Amino acid sequence: MKLQITISGPKVHDVGYRQFLMNEALAAGIRMFEAYNIEGENGQKVMILLDGGDGEVQAFEKAAKIKHPAKAVVSVVASESFGGQVMRVGEFAQIFAAIQLGRTIPLLTEMNDEIKTIKEDVKELKWSVKDVDGEVKQMNENVKSLTGM
Repeated sequence: MKLQITISGPKVHDVGYRQFLMNEALAAGIRMFEAYNIEGENGQKVMILLDGGDGEVQAFEKAAKIKHPAKAVVSVVASESFGGQVMRVGEFAQIFAAIQLGRTIPLLTEMNDEIKTIKEDVKELKWSVKDVDGEVKQMNENVKSLTGM
């Protein structure tokens, strides 16, 4: 049984939906699966293509209608039969991982740059603390000499 499911809502992108759906597909025994983020006229959409036994596909469809990632905001889940080809879930997982890695590398580079800046700020702060420490010692010596203690 081949099925196309479209999940629409104001927040269905950048909430881990495709990973979530892939895990649900694997749990339902689906071996042919694809999921894509699509910008729709009325907001965000996730389109899922799947192929498998009737029971497995129906179990996935039911799960897709009632389950979603915690931060997702879903308005509509629509299903329709599908006549095209669907890739193996393992192939989708490889492509998905490569896409996610491509998104992660720039973030890691940016984080690394921020960490370098923080390290420089900490070094400057250490020098400032040493200066203050020296001034406090000088003040203590001045107080001792003034008070004779």
